[in-house]
Amino acid sequence: MAGVGEKLNEFYDAGIDILNVCNSTKDLKAYKLSTLKKLKEAFNQLKPDIVHTMNFSADYFSKLALINSKTPIVTHIHDTKIEEHLHRRALNRFLSFRTSLYISVSKAVYNMVEKIQNMFKKKHIVLYNATNLYNFQWIKRVYPKNHFNIVSTARLMSQKNLDSLVRAFAKIHKEFKNTTFAIARRWQRKIQFRKSC
Repeated sequence: MAGVGEKLNEFYDAGIDILNVCNSTKDLKAYKLSTLKKLKEAFNQLKPDIVHTMNFSADYFSKLALINSKTPIVTHIHDTKIEEHLHRRALNRFLSFRTSLYISVSKAVYNMVEKIQNMFKKKHIVLYNATNLYNFQWIKRVYPKNHFNIVSTARLMSQKNLDSLVRAFAKIHKEFKNTTFAIARRWQRKIQFRKSC
């Protein structure tokens, strides 16, 4: 229910059933009771056995909509970004009592969640992001077997410190010429990334 709809067509193309409760990002405002009402109606209709949420808006609205329910809620957190709005941050912290399980994608995310969100000390695990092995097929085609390939699957964002990884690889490559460095990601931000390196 959150985000700006970039993945919506991908989900439709994959044949995933979508029940869209938002028409625009305005529906994600914390005070939008109409969004909360629509989501509550959707949950009543779908009768989920488990609800999987991601921060921020989907998690916030789902926990409010299920506040009196026994449906388990799994909160999956993908980055160390902190909710900007203080009132929502406080409410997310309080609503952690409705979380059955937190899943963080890295130790850094885990530490942030423990410090800022997991007030009620709910079960919390680290589950690293999976990657599509198809993204690596080009390595075998382009480089010989005696090459040592370093591949990063990190998102192109400053907190991943890929610029440090690129500089470190440059030092490695000076000494070991049979090395290759690649980033296996979609390239929405490649221009900014190239400038920073």
